[in-house]
Amino acid sequence: MVDGDCFMKNPLDSLIDEVLRFDVARAAMIDPSGIDYSSDFRRLCEENKCGHYGTNWMCPPLVGPYDACKARAGRYQIGLVFQTVHPMPNSRDWKGIRNSFNAHDRALKKVMKHLKEVYGVEDILALGAGPCTYCEKCASVEGEKCPFPDEAVPSLESHGIDVGALVHSCDIPYHNEKGTISLVGCVFFKPKET
Repeated sequence: MVDGDCFMKNPLDSLIDEVLRFDVARAAMIDPSGIDYSSDFRRLCEENKCGHYGTNWMCPPLVGPYDACKARAGRYQIGLVFQTVHPMPNSRDWKGIRNSFNAHDRALKKVMKHLKEVYGVEDILALGAGPCTYCEKCASVEGEKCPFPDEAVPSLESHGIDVGALVHSCDIPYHNEKGTISLVGCVFFKPKET
């Protein structure tokens, strides 16, 4: 973020309290125009430590060029950053890690559904933590189009967003207490026109 405080005065301020009911630990409204972007995060994806580079429609390079992803996120006027925190006593507990990401994805889906049903928002870009896991096996592996483009969720990093700077600007800790895993998501949207 640039120029300090990311908190916005907005008629949607009650949205923060509302999404905290969805197993969300912390949330903040942001002005997307102040987000720090860097293509360095895309280069980290190229290292393919997660094994999804080039095998998931929502991961680089298939999600699209860096500049296009940055422009896509930059066309929204409002953003909601949120964090989920999950117990993780053992960093090698792969099942626990997977369950944490699944719980984070469920919270993200609840936030999106709430925006659509309660606020009438139609234009949403949801960015999550890690690769899209909507399908057990991504259709990209078979060379097929994504069958659920409205449900698929790319990561913040795939769009070049500095997650550490993002949460820091909102007074959300990047790491929480020992024995936990903290995951961050963001929903960009345009308010419903009246």
